[in-house]
Amino acid sequence: MARCRPEDCNLETDNLTIIWYHNYSGGKFMANCLSLSDHGLFGHKEITEAQLRGEFSPDDKLKYLLGELSEIEKGMTWTDLHITDNFFFGFDKKDYIDPWRGISYHDYVKDVSHGDYKFFIASHFNPEVIEIKKIWKNANIILFTHPHDYVEKRASKDPNIKVFYERLCDYEENIEEMRALPNVVYEFDVRKYESETETLDAVKEMYDLLGIRGYDRERLATYYNHWYNKIEEIKYES
Repeated sequence: MARCRPEDCNLETDNLTIIWYHNYSGGKFMANCLSLSDHGLFGHKEITEAQLRGEFSPDDKLKYLLGELSEIEKGMTWTDLHITDNFFFGFDKKDYIDPWRGISYHDYVKDVSHGDYKFFIASHFNPEVIEIKKIWKNANIILFTHPHDYVEKRASKDPNIKVFYERLCDYEENIEEMRALPNVVYEFDVRKYESETETLDAVKEMYDLLGIRGYDRERLATYYNHWYNKIEEIKYES
């Protein structure tokens, strides 16, 4: 499988955006929203390759997302709909911290970095973001604020992920460290996820700020409602 190294890429691009968020506060959902057009790329190798060939449309993306959501049942491990930046890059971002085997990506990352597409990394671990920014120096950063109520809803009563609710005690220190990094361009208030209107308005603001073309409110609303309802369906009440 063809690979490329960071030095083969356009590391000066500002088309990469890092979403920093607390676990289970909806960071990858937002990355998917920002990719739900012809201008953004999903964190999925095969889908990205198909889109680059002109064979995967925004409606195909929506169909994929809804299909993945329909498979999730209460008690199952949340799989991020099998969309993550690790799959997109072909590199596990935790290895930025200690890349003893070196850093390499799927070969198409080189072409993407020299092109016009928008692409994304979602991380909830400060050291990862710090190391990524040393390489992708002009990457934008979106920070998630006020995650407490939302993470409590999703994680506080679920024995499998309760630890992430308990780790909110470190949130304030962590976000202040992130605010000190360059190119923090937007802060998203997680409390807006309780409102379709506020969520989609915020997504529109991010599309405009990041220069993402193809905002489709109807398509995004369909995804939001299926995602929100699935979270409500699988959350633990006690």
